[in-house]
Amino acid sequence: MTSQFVGKCFCMITGASAGFGQALAQLMVKEGGLLSQAVNGSKIVLLSRNVSGMKQTRTAMEEKGYDMSRFDVEVVSIDLSDTGNTEGKTLEYLKKQSKEYDNLILFNNAGVLGDVTSTAVDKTHPIQDYQNLFNVNMVSPVFLITNVCQHFSTSKRTIVQTSSIAAKQALNCMSTYCSAKAGMDMFMKCLTKDHPDITTLSYSPGPMDTAIGNDLRLNHKVESVRESWEEMKEKGTIVNPYDSATKLLEVLQTGFKSGDFVDVFGRTG
Repeated sequence: MTSQFVGKCFCMITGASAGFGQALAQLMVKEGGLLSQAVNGSKIVLLSRNVSGMKQTRTAMEEKGYDMSRFDVEVVSIDLSDTGNTEGKTLEYLKKQSKEYDNLILFNNAGVLGDVTSTAVDKTHPIQDYQNLFNVNMVSPVFLITNVCQHFSTSKRTIVQTSSIAAKQALNCMSTYCSAKAGMDMFMKCLTKDHPDITTLSYSPGPMDTAIGNDLRLNHKVESVRESWEEMKEKGTIVNPYDSATKLLEVLQTGFKSGDFVDVFGRTG
């Protein structure tokens, strides 16, 4: 399956203030990019709690010299760790949006790593810490996906979820993160089974040079994990977010199986 976004398009990217989300926003509007055939009246929505970061993303998109005249680029501030904030602002925003779009694409990219300085039970945390992590990584994404898909029910709908090797493997000191990522991968498979007309993809961007990567490199409890990330950083084998975003957009344009998992190295599962 390929995803061709022709006509009037509505694109939403969560976690668009930095890193992988910022790279996606810039690359999809370039000549030959995912939205290169979008027409006037198309919309790109950058969603994050970091308003200044999203404004930097929008400025970077404009400064690249791409044709942005077809797009209305909006910055929407929502704190995905706060379910009340997410629900209220999402529903309020969608009420104001036209449903007359040919294509919808939602990149569910926002995520938080959690505490990697301890194992699952060797340090206690307030219950709100666990709630915040699952809110950002699973609860709010599920809410966004269901409500956005309902609103744009007459559009061709594509949902892309930023997954991780953590969805497939049990990793030290990352029990909650692994659990949330695995849960989202299963949700995407169930979404595909329930609604074959909705195209879905779970994409693992690889070990990237982002804030999460830095946290693992500097703060992970297990020395060998820190050393592995440090070695990738020193040797330049750590994945650049723009390279990974380029790979994802290539996958979307050249073909994949809806409901599948694909990583930056081309492995599926």
